Amino acid sequence: MSKKYQALLLILLSAAASGQERALKSLLAKPVMSGASFSGCIFDTKDRTAVWEFNSGESLIPASVLKVVTSAAALELLGPDYSFHTRLGYTGILNKRTGVLSGDIIIKGGGDPSLGSPYFSEHYGSFLSAWIQKIKESGIKTIKGRVICDDS
Repeated sequence: MSKKYQALLLILLSAAASGQERALKSLLAKPVMSGASFSGCIFDTKDRTAVWEFNSGESLIPASVLKVVTSAAALELLGPDYSFHTRLGYTGILNKRTGVLSGDIIIKGGGDPSLGSPYFSEHYGSFLSAWIQKIKESGIKTIKGRVICDDS
């Protein structure tokens, strides 16, 4: 997470947690925050009461904040150079003369959340066609088995 976002998040959280509503309103009034919305609530789970609220009745779409948190977690856990890998393979015996695979095609998922998404078609292209081409290039013409998707 960039230092700018960390600082902003810390300022928002500290202002909210310490009850400094005036400081929070001042921060939200800055030009850099134009168009931003903020709502928060600190809840006492024992008493089931709100200890602090700010615009708690507002219906907000939390995606932007959650994207920052999710991105920060992914960067911390996976690193900035991580990329997802989906592997394609097979089990069994391939008769090189006839092209018959007596076994299974295995698709080993790598957790890629965008694989097959129409929003990422420029990146992945027609990945199914590419997989079929790779299967053909390996000499497989007929599969006497199953296609197994392993998402473990």
